[in-house]
Amino acid sequence: MTSVVIDMWIGRDVLVLQSQETGKGAKGTTGKEQVLIEEHSGFGTVPAITPPPGKDRRHRDEFIARATRP
Repeated sequence: MTSVVIDMWIGRDVLVLQSQETGKGAKGTTGKEQVLIEEHSGFGTVPAITPPPGKDRRHRDEFIARATRP
């Protein structure tokens, strides 16, 4: 997008409840207006994040080494 208008809805607790981004696409799009609406909630709650099993984990150095191989 070449330019974007961002609207935000703020709740009584001064946290963003919803945001909307509107703009026209640039390369690779039809030039039509694009709208992205996001709703925000769950502030202050602990996210339920679980790490992947050990067999699916890689150390950063291993990841970089594989990514830089020819």
